[in-house]
Amino acid sequence: MITDHRAAALFHVATELHAMARFTLRRSTRSTFPDASAPRPRLARLRVVVVILLAVLVAPTAWAQPQLLVPMDDAQQNHLKAYGLVYNSLRGGLRGEWLLNFRGGSFLLPDAADVRRRAALGGVSVEPLDDAALSEIRADVA
Repeated sequence: MITDHRAAALFHVATELHAMARFTLRRSTRSTFPDASAPRPRLARLRVVVVILLAVLVAPTAWAQPQLLVPMDDAQQNHLKAYGLVYNSLRGGLRGEWLLNFRGGSFLLPDAADVRRRAALGGVSVEPLDDAALSEIRADVA
C-alpha cells in the first residue's frame, strides 16, 4: 500500500526524470563538451535519479514497517511497565513515537519480536497496527 507521502515522492521523482530525459534528448544532437566521451552533468544527475527511483520501488518494506501501539489509557494494565518497555526499546536503538493526544499519550514502537516478548513478560498491553490503522491514528492526532 502506497501512502500519500510516498505517492507524492514517486510522482516528484518521475516528473524530474521525465524533464531530464527531455532535456537530454534535446541536447544529444549537439555536443558542448570538448571531449564527446566525457560524461555530461545532466546524464550523471539522471543516473542518480534512476538509482533513487529504483531504490524507492524495490524496497517499499523499509517504509511499511509494522508498528505496535502501546496504549496509555484505561486499556493498559500496568502504566509503569509500559513506560519501561518504551524506555528500554529506545535505549536499545529502536525508534518510537509518542502520540501525545491519542489514548492518553500512547506510544508507537516497531513490531519486533524482542518488543513483543518484553511486553508479554511484563504484562504490558500492546496492539499491532497495519498501515490503514496507523493512517487513521495520524489523521486523528493531526
